[in-house]
This record gives sequence, C-alpha cells and structure tokens, in this order.
Amino acid sequence: MMVIMITSVMACVNRIPVLPYIRVRGERRHCLYKMAASLHVLTLLVLLAIFTCSSGWFFRLHDVKNCFCKAVNNHNYGHVFKDFGSIQHCRRLVHCPCSARELITCGTECDRKVKEWACDHGCGGLPAGTKVRASYSASVCNDGRAADIYVCGKRNNCHRG
Repeated sequence: MMVIMITSVMACVNRIPVLPYIRVRGERRHCLYKMAASLHVLTLLVLLAIFTCSSGWFFRLHDVKNCFCKAVNNHNYGHVFKDFGSIQHCRRLVHCPCSARELITCGTECDRKVKEWACDHGCGGLPAGTKVRASYSASVCNDGRAADIYVCGKRNNCHRG
C-alpha cells in the first residue's frame, strides 16, 4: 500500500510542470489533491506504527507477569549458580494484579525448585558443602530471597544449614 502511495506521489510530481501552463491547471490541481491525500494517509500510518510499537496495546491486549527464579550463592547473592528463568506466569486479558496466586506464591515455588535442584540433582555438579538459596523476582510486584539455605552434597542427601 505504501509503495502504491509513493509511486502515485512521484508520478504526480513528475507531471507537474516547472512553469505553470494554463492547459494543465486542472490536472495539476487534481494531482496536488492526490499528493495531499497520500501524504495524510502516510502520516497516519507512520504515527500509528510509532504508537503501537511504543505502547504495544494495539496488538497485545493481555497482560503477562512472570516469576523468575535463580539459585544463588548464600554469601554472595550476585553469584548465580543456576538460572531457572520464568517458572510460572500470570496471564490475564487486561491487567494481571500483584495479588494473583502465581505472583504471591513466587517465592515458595522458587524455593521448591531450588530445593529440588540442590537435593535431587546434586546442585548441578557444584562442590560438596556449597551453600545455595533461592532468589526470586515476581515481575514488578516483589522480589527477594528464600530463608532456607541448602548445602550441596550427595544425591538425595539434602541438609538445611
């Protein structure tokens, strides 16, 4: 559609004589109206594209909030041993509130995931005695670290420390 508008505008520009002749005045006026209409439509399309790209509401009519989970070093929370990514999410048509079950239980579910990883999967090969804990982020609602600390060791041998 945009290619057709641009080519029609270029055709009008090419037909408009540099010096105004009396014979082509009607064609020139029609061509100018056509150019103005094409430019209005083009401007509206550009504005619509900018608006929808920046806000996203036009194509995405639902809200999604995620619960992200990581297993971190107990002594240095910035040292991530395992990033589980999004372990659960809230998806609603218009607005997903922070009071949604998926976001309220984010810390508990993350702690369960880290416990499973630490106890049943041997902390992914970390040295025995390494202390890990769960760190979670429930989108823009809340974030934190679990109270339970897990000590890496043998498979199915999980000690709380």
